[in-house]
Amino acid sequence: SHWAERMAPGPAAFLELRWSQPRAVKQIQITFETGFKRQLTLTAQDSQNRGIVRAAQPETVKDYAVSYETAEGHRRMLASVRNNFQRVNRHSVDTITARSLRIEIQATNGIDEARIFEVRCYS
Repeated sequence: SHWAERMAPGPAAFLELRWSQPRAVKQIQITFETGFKRQLTLTAQDSQNRGIVRAAQPETVKDYAVSYETAEGHRRMLASVRNNFQRVNRHSVDTITARSLRIEIQATNGIDEARIFEVRCYS
């Protein structure tokens, strides 16, 4: 299971984590969808090789930004990533105190749906 939202013109699709109390966070780990439903390795079978995407997987988020809301209610940018192709991205920061964390998806590597498999926050 994963979070998904259709990409549309206008504001970016986003996933927001919100806590009842501000939390200390110093690392954010985001796991994106990378096409695990189809074969991703080369084989000797021509029928299988035709379905392999030999580039960034179309499901994977390409451009995104991570921001947080301070305990006082101000939004602050933590990271802005362009041309991502990796499944797991880790963002280490000086410890912040966050009421919420937002991941805004500006583009994928092909499909018209933003997908995130998992988000973990560590203090």
